[in-house]
Amino acid sequence: MEYGHRRGNWHRPQLEQALAQWVDRIQPDGLTGELLKAQLAAGTAFLLLDGLDEVPVCAIRDGRRI
Repeated sequence: MEYGHRRGNWHRPQLEQALAQWVDRIQPDGLTGELLKAQLAAGTAFLLLDGLDEVPVCAIRDGRRI
């Protein structure tokens, strides 16, 4: 994923597009990026993200909250 520190916020469309691109790169059996996005849009799939409790909501750099 191209996003990193200070490169902006992600919203649902950016996350779904990034996941679709990732799926197209790894090519799991029977799944494509377009199929993933269609299933998410139809409500027949959901994302379960683990580790969110480990991601800080902000960082301190040079004494400033960012």
